[in-house]
Amino acid sequence: MNKIFIAFLLILNSSLAFGQTFQVYEGDTINVTDTSGFKQGLWIKFTKEENILEESYFLDNQFNGIRKKYFSSGLIKTQEEYLKGIKEGDFEYYYPNGAIKEKGTYRNSQLSGWHQKYYSENDKISEEGKVENDIKVGEWKFYNKNARLTAIGKFKNGEKDGRWLEYDDNGNEIKHTKFTNGIVIVIIETK
Repeated sequence: MNKIFIAFLLILNSSLAFGQTFQVYEGDTINVTDTSGFKQGLWIKFTKEENILEESYFLDNQFNGIRKKYFSSGLIKTQEEYLKGIKEGDFEYYYPNGAIKEKGTYRNSQLSGWHQKYYSENDKISEEGKVENDIKVGEWKFYNKNARLTAIGKFKNGEKDGRWLEYDDNGNEIKHTKFTNGIVIVIIETK
């Protein structure tokens, strides 16, 4: 018993002397602050009820690695990847019911690459397409809650551009619209 108490005092004394702080959670060291006052490693935030609210990895006081946030229910809310404080990599956002809400990729803290949004009720895709520097570009598809295509067209610099097709709930083509830089040029009803 005396050896444990002495070891505890040595650890406590060294952390006070050098200014490093930490916590232990389920046998792992978490919430480390180094002698410079920088967050390092795994940090976990808890609710008053001791449920996990957030798990983040730090390097020199910046997010670095996976960052997860949770709803008060314990279900995951967000999962993002960071590199030296910048969103860099895949992300997923969720509805409170646990269903996927949105997923894609960040490059230099901006949406870049393939992007998808979902309906909360059934995990079906509501829209999908490419994003560059937070702006929709290229072909995008939009779907109803039954996963049927409702519209398809292209974006240029975040604006609808070119021919857009719209479909009814049965998949029948109902309208062609021609856009130039987001401005409607021609509408042709096909049904």
